[in-house]
Amino acid sequence: MEDLKELISQSGAQPKDAVKIIRGLFPSFDKTLMSKCMKPWKYGVVLHPEGFRLLRTSYPQIPETAQQITDGENSHTGNRRSGKHKFTCRVQGRLPDAKFRLLQRAISEDGYATVNEWVVKQVDNYLKEKGCQDNV
Repeated sequence: MEDLKELISQSGAQPKDAVKIIRGLFPSFDKTLMSKCMKPWKYGVVLHPEGFRLLRTSYPQIPETAQQITDGENSHTGNRRSGKHKFTCRVQGRLPDAKFRLLQRAISEDGYATVNEWVVKQVDNYLKEKGCQDNV
């Protein structure tokens, strides 16, 4: 997979100029899509190979073997933490609407500020009951 951001910077062009060029081949291509193509590790969106060929023909100063990225070479693929949550692991389940509303009301009546606070307490109680040591 080629690094679109590197290819555009080597050409000396602006991304908006590249968008205009690519739009000739893909009419609905826009700046938002270009931005997503420049961050494939984040969005999973890549530019079609024909789009790369079009950019290389439009900017002949870029060699045919423009910067290639191999797995693990991209500095942006490290452990990225989404959000600012203190706890990053999730426990999830689904309930019918009526049962969920009853649960929320009962949790609130028991003095818990959030459902998460209640879930943590339930997990702690369960682990204690099972004899598991809490090392956190």
